[in-house]
Amino acid sequence: MFLFVTQILPAAPQFLLPEVAGPRRYAIDLTMIPGAGAFGGVATIDLDLKQKLSVLWLNGKDLSVESAILHVQDSNLPARVVAAGGEFLGFDFPHPVGPGPAKLEIRYRGRLSDTATTGVFRKRSSGDWYVFTTFAAIEARRAFPCFDEPSYKTPWELTLHVGREQTALANTRAVSEQAEPGNMKRVAFAPTVPLPSYLVAFAVGPFDIVDAGRAGKNSVPVRIITPRGLAAGAAAARVATPQLLARLEEYTGIAYPFDKLDHLALIAGSFGAIENPGLITYRQRVLLVPGNDEARRLSMRGTMAHELAHQWFGNLVTMSGWEDVWLSEGFATWMAAKMMDEEQAPERRKVQPVSARDRIMAADAVSGARKVREPMNSRAGMRQVYGRVVYQKGAAILEMLEQWLGEEAMRGGIRRYLTAHQFGSVTTADFASALSSVAGRDIHGVLDSFLNRAGVPLVTAELQCDGRAASRVTLRQDRYLPLGAPPDATAWSLPVCMKLEGVAGQCVVLEGRETVVPLPVCPSWILANAGGSGYYRTLMRPSLFAAGQATAAERLAFAEDVAALAMNGRLPAAQALAMLPGMAHDREPLVVMTAANLAGALAGIVPARLKGTYGRFVRSSLGTVPAAKPQPAELLRRAQQKSLSEFLRQLRE
Repeated sequence: MFLFVTQILPAAPQFLLPEVAGPRRYAIDLTMIPGAGAFGGVATIDLDLKQKLSVLWLNGKDLSVESAILHVQDSNLPARVVAAGGEFLGFDFPHPVGPGPAKLEIRYRGRLSDTATTGVFRKRSSGDWYVFTTFAAIEARRAFPCFDEPSYKTPWELTLHVGREQTALANTRAVSEQAEPGNMKRVAFAPTVPLPSYLVAFAVGPFDIVDAGRAGKNSVPVRIITPRGLAAGAAAARVATPQLLARLEEYTGIAYPFDKLDHLALIAGSFGAIENPGLITYRQRVLLVPGNDEARRLSMRGTMAHELAHQWFGNLVTMSGWEDVWLSEGFATWMAAKMMDEEQAPERRKVQPVSARDRIMAADAVSGARKVREPMNSRAGMRQVYGRVVYQKGAAILEMLEQWLGEEAMRGGIRRYLTAHQFGSVTTADFASALSSVAGRDIHGVLDSFLNRAGVPLVTAELQCDGRAASRVTLRQDRYLPLGAPPDATAWSLPVCMKLEGVAGQCVVLEGRETVVPLPVCPSWILANAGGSGYYRTLMRPSLFAAGQATAAERLAFAEDVAALAMNGRLPAAQALAMLPGMAHDREPLVVMTAANLAGALAGIVPARLKGTYGRFVRSSLGTVPAAKPQPAELLRRAQQKSLSEFLRQLRE
């Protein structure tokens, strides 16, 4: 036995690993028996030691290390192993090593939980046991010691020892199967392209496999994989894959970048779906569609579009750190919405993104809303890494950029970004630089404004026409706030795109509180949020809005802003209600729904003596009177009752 004396280990990392070493390749060998409560493994990691060190820290959670040996030059050095902080394994060598290449071989055991839905876990269905994995965001460390951060992107080679009657799946295709004693078999998988640990995936069980043919420019094999007996629900997913994949390849200009595409139905999962390259996993109810359930089919297509978009945004090009997870989730949300929007009738294009924009602005306006880019410093903080702001505000920002820069510039910038960084790791600055170079204008300031602070801008548009001076629109910005909040003079670097009667559409970037846009004529109408894509609320005289000149998306954006501004006291109730009949008879159902929601919200503050008048007005507009909705009644009453009462008295008179 080799004995050595060592000093006390230095303190374990707080959250991120020290940048003193990195992986060049992993070989992971696991024995997975779904009916058992534990598994055994050997992790062999080719390392690049960047400096001389005597202790190497890796991520490891709920793992019991049996032995660890560092192979460096001609030496084999045993390591003393210490678990620390529940997240780390420290490997203490008998003397300092590095810099240079090395190989660490770790034999260990881990837990195979039947209650968890993260890490590596097992589930039972109809008497059969299955093993699944969900490593996002920081759960790969439960399956093997590793550098469990997205910037450590490297090839993986996986080998599974499983029951002879079991099917083993992983990110890549199986390249060999060999019988082993004890009714077992060894399944070896092809090496992956460089991947971060959170995207590694495998599964074991008696699966049903539905061949979905081949898809994409490289004609990759596609399969829908289900627990035994559930293959009948795979028909809709089988049809959707080649259609969605073709759209993504056409937009990005890059063929699907992995060697196969499996869609796997989980018995249970922590997320609706996970984008693991080559082995996308979904909750069973999300992927499998019974019969002709059209709502479930559309939901499945939307989820699949999101996960397929990740194959480029997140998998091919990966964020360097968790603060930039919007480069994965925001992009996948935006791309999925773009693809699903193509399936809408032409008159309803962009309506769903505008509706999503309204919902996230409502959440983003409240006190304590998180920023899109937030540093992650703890496991507790990581519970918020996939918050809805990252998905929906990230997508809304991209929608705004496309409206401002134009579709061709946006696509060109994205293609340059993906091509330059494929199989690598990136930051927000990398994306901003690529898009800026193609668009011919610097977008860093706009992205910084919207990604690194919470909140929603409010743009006030005032038209001024007279005989003594040129016509002009004055644009002012401040912060849109909930009713009762103190004023906030925050100013964004804010693209505002307008449509005006008799004037070519134009975009300006507000860098301060106010700017004046000169006009060659005096227009009778203005749309201060062309396309409805700007991430801001718009306040202007309702008489300047011309519904007949607006798309359904623009009408919805304006209606949503009217409702929101009435509820926070910035738009007098009389002006909001004067628009109700027009909104109530709009051809777009979501505009009508917005009108009904506004009528119900204001019903709670109507004085008792005027409720009859209000009811008749709303009934004549909507054909019904929506139930009053709970509101911060006293604040709203103080802000709006005078205007509301005057409007109703005029109706009565």
